[in-house]
Amino acid sequence: MSLPSSLVRNSGGLGSGGGATGPTGPTGPTGPSGGPTGPTGATGPTGATGPTGATGAAGTNGATGATGATGATGSGASVSINLQTGTTYTAVIGDANTIISMNNASANTVTIPLHASVAFPIGTPIYVQQTGAGQTTVVGAVGVTITSSSSLATRTQWSFLGLVQETIDNWNLWGDQQ
Repeated sequence: MSLPSSLVRNSGGLGSGGGATGPTGPTGPTGPSGGPTGPTGATGPTGATGPTGATGAAGTNGATGATGATGATGSGASVSINLQTGTTYTAVIGDANTIISMNNASANTVTIPLHASVAFPIGTPIYVQQTGAGQTTVVGAVGVTITSSSSLATRTQWSFLGLVQETIDNWNLWGDQQ
């Protein structure tokens, strides 16, 4: 039985006289590429914009507060002087922003009354001066508190003391104190 010639190998003299292998034939042409790319599809339409919502009602403004009372008309930096010559004196509403001048050779006292008796506004200043030789002391009526970093008495003749009502029946005193 003989082998097909495609399986027989030239083994250098063992064959039956086969010749040399021929040259390789030319490569055939490349086959055609696939078909052209198809067209891109159309973009769909944009949806309609929805309606704008209703505008809310405008808010209301709050009520305007009442106008405060007009303060007293002053004449600049001047203050009035309430000259007292006795040994005791109780302040009155007219003493607000006033100098109580205590002119007595003996020791004397100025009393700050309860708010229920004389309704000085919070922040009211009252000034006290010792113009006589007698030392002046400031005291509060029962229920009135007067605070100070020192005593409640003037140091010497011509000394000034100042008071201011910080809260109802609570006064602060400062000045040329003993």
